[in-house]
Amino acid sequence: ENLYKAGFGGDMALALINKLLSLKNEEDFSALDMCVVDLRQGGADFIKMGAPEGLIVRGDNTEIVAGSDLPLGILEEIQPEIQRRVLVAGDMVVMVSDGISDVVSADKLENYIENNRTLNPQTLADNILMLATDGGKRAKDDSKVVVVRVFAA
Repeated sequence: ENLYKAGFGGDMALALINKLLSLKNEEDFSALDMCVVDLRQGGADFIKMGAPEGLIVRGDNTEIVAGSDLPLGILEEIQPEIQRRVLVAGDMVVMVSDGISDVVSADKLENYIENNRTLNPQTLADNILMLATDGGKRAKDDSKVVVVRVFAA
């Protein structure tokens, strides 16, 4: 976040973080799942490395935002894929941890969202968590859901 605030582009910031992680002698890697929103332009940069797919919910449509397979710190040199999307008022961005994606595929999640419409981000996050934990069962890994709704300025 601080690298973005300092004016570094996404490619440069990720290359620097990756280099630091890969320099360690021990196995140290991290999944990265970011959505950087430009509030002036309405654009969003999705940066996913070793992270599950995300979704953009717009009206009756749901778009899957895929990511790369390898997390940061695995390879010395990386070429991060930054996916730019335009967000409009009413859109919701859904991001989940691997504890969710291990039990609910992106297609199943997309289908669930399309059949269980809500405009409340907290309700959607709670419902996704319930779907993944089958009403309260403990998942093998962390189970986190972030849902953000875009409002007009």
